[in-house]
Amino acid sequence: MISRKSGATEAVSSATPPLGLIKHAQFSETTVDLALGDVFLLYTDGLLGAIKAGSARLTPAQLGQMLDSSAPNAEALLARLLNRAAPDYDEKAFPDDVAALAVRRTS
Repeated sequence: MISRKSGATEAVSSATPPLGLIKHAQFSETTVDLALGDVFLLYTDGLLGAIKAGSARLTPAQLGQMLDSSAPNAEALLARLLNRAAPDYDEKAFPDDVAALAVRRTS
């Protein structure tokens, strides 16, 4: 998913299988252009499956709305996102692995 400096968000489609699902899977590359201040978010499906107390599962559209390109850096954006999306730590709250990576173009 891409969060543009303008505030717009874009989903980046993937036609490749999830990691670890198929033994000798073939993957393809997707090229995206990031302008100064844009952020690219890569995440596992576990982020969408994590449920914060009293909330329903997160949808990709909701995740896009949660991206905040005004965060001072990618680390802060990721921390805010995980704080709002991921449940408080509880062994039973995470039915799947949760991983996310945010990259911001600064030059």
